[in-house]
Amino acid sequence: RNFATVMVHRLQLILFAFIAFIASCVDRLPESPDASKSNRLIVDGFISNERGPYTVKLFRSRGVYTNLESPIPVIAKSVVILVDGTQEELLKPISPGIYQTSEGFRGELGRTYQLRIADFEGNIFHSTEQRIYEAGAVDSIYYQYVPNVIIKDRPLSGFRVFFDSEAGVNSSAFF
Repeated sequence: RNFATVMVHRLQLILFAFIAFIASCVDRLPESPDASKSNRLIVDGFISNERGPYTVKLFRSRGVYTNLESPIPVIAKSVVILVDGTQEELLKPISPGIYQTSEGFRGELGRTYQLRIADFEGNIFHSTEQRIYEAGAVDSIYYQYVPNVIIKDRPLSGFRVFFDSEAGVNSSAFF
């Protein structure tokens, strides 16, 4: 691609993001949010086929009206990534609630990965197995303005966003 084409695509993306931001709506939270949603285990992390180390953060959910800038860290007995259900990568704690893989750990295309967390109360939490597929390519992103769509008996305007993409080679995943 030449420089002008790249710049036009970037400008279109910036314009789309700006319009989406301006046109977005804000819904008010209910006065009494469901308190049962507080104190749940939140796991934040990912792996890819790039060189590590990778970080997994564990913390507890908090009430809607609390300070979200101060998450409650969860200290686990162990945090392990299972590779193909057999190999284990033990993550080491680097600070309260933050665990890290070894420097050389990296995911491999076609292999499956599962996160297993054990706490000090004897509970074991585990994710579903996830396979790493080759990344596809996004060919184009475009949008369509849709005026006066009736939603919940109210006329609203908005955008439909579309993209054309291609799955990775030998990928059986459909999105």
